[in-house]
Amino acid sequence: MLVILGMFLRYALILLSPLAFFGYQFILRLWPGLLLNHFLLQFNIPIEKFGILNGSYYCGYSLMQIPIAVLLTRYHVRYILAFSVKIAGICFVLFTNTESFSVAIIARFITGAASASAFLCVSKVAMEYFLPANYGKIIGWSFSIGLLGALYGGKPTVTLLEQYGIGRVSSVLAITSFIISIIALSTLRKYKNYNLNSEKSDIRKDLKEIISPKIIILSITNFLMVGALEGFADVWGVSYLISAFDIEKDDAASLVSFIFIGMIFGGPILATLGKKCGNINTVLCCAIALSITFICLIFCSHLNPTSLKILFLITGIACCYQVLIFAIGCTITRESSHNIAVAFLNTTNMLGGFYFHTAIGYIIKFFNPANAYYTTYSYKCGIAIIPICATISIFILLSLRLKSTFKEICTSKI
Repeated sequence: MLVILGMFLRYALILLSPLAFFGYQFILRLWPGLLLNHFLLQFNIPIEKFGILNGSYYCGYSLMQIPIAVLLTRYHVRYILAFSVKIAGICFVLFTNTESFSVAIIARFITGAASASAFLCVSKVAMEYFLPANYGKIIGWSFSIGLLGALYGGKPTVTLLEQYGIGRVSSVLAITSFIISIIALSTLRKYKNYNLNSEKSDIRKDLKEIISPKIIILSITNFLMVGALEGFADVWGVSYLISAFDIEKDDAASLVSFIFIGMIFGGPILATLGKKCGNINTVLCCAIALSITFICLIFCSHLNPTSLKILFLITGIACCYQVLIFAIGCTITRESSHNIAVAFLNTTNMLGGFYFHTAIGYIIKFFNPANAYYTTYSYKCGIAIIPICATISIFILLSLRLKSTFKEICTSKI
């Protein structure tokens, strides 16, 4: 019994700092959406530029995925994690306090670039310190635990902002980044890589391998399906609910948080379904679910809070398709290429976030050029791009099942 408890504590310490950073970066990601009107006034910008501002986070996140993956093959994960979380905290404070739109974009970009290492550090630790067969499970449970940060970034943060103000809350979040870095430096150094027989990494070969039809198709699917999470839940969801359903801000943030609650359960659920039914079949079901839920959200104007909670729970579970996408990427690449493959897939995932943020903002502006008050109709037109792209991904996934070339993807299981 003591041996089992000791093993549990050991692995818990290994995962503590990566998961803490993973949860922390969700709060940083959601921060502008909670203060949309505040930042519109602070920077004196129209709504479409706010989409660009917040999208710069995803642009930085995307561009740094592969460079950080390469760095993780060269340096110990604790150094990358500790440095990244400090930079993210510093730039977060700069973004919150500056009145310059240009400085805000740069700060937001760097925050995203630093946050890029959060999931990759979790993935790296899962690969190095756990058996390869358990990678899917570790990533699934990591999503669930890390998403507690996203939950905290909803109504609880809104409540804290109302009680203590932006200055105090942002200061606490900045201090938190330094605490996480100290934990990383003091815990991860105690453990060494137990997968000593790993295939030696060749960066050129790894990069060449990920530019293959199988990985490209996976990345496109990943890109098209990410709108529900990174377009709606991260920024536009709260504003949409306020406009379309006449809900108070804190209640709207609470309802949107049900997407993240769904994701907490979705990781383990989809990992189990992927093992039994096949990854591609499960991802297809997720794409169908995302299309249906957002069609209901747009066209059913009399949904009550209970119905919205159910829709968002289903949406959250379906958003965990990313766990399966990463697992498929690891299945169809060499062991030494796994980190680069996951980074590439996450790059397209976050580029999707930039695309949906920007596109939704410009569509809202297009259908409401007066810029004085954004109507429910303009919001619905903007949000409509999410189910449209999810529907396109359904046809891509269906076509994969008909191609014998992609049999390895279709039959892969975690």
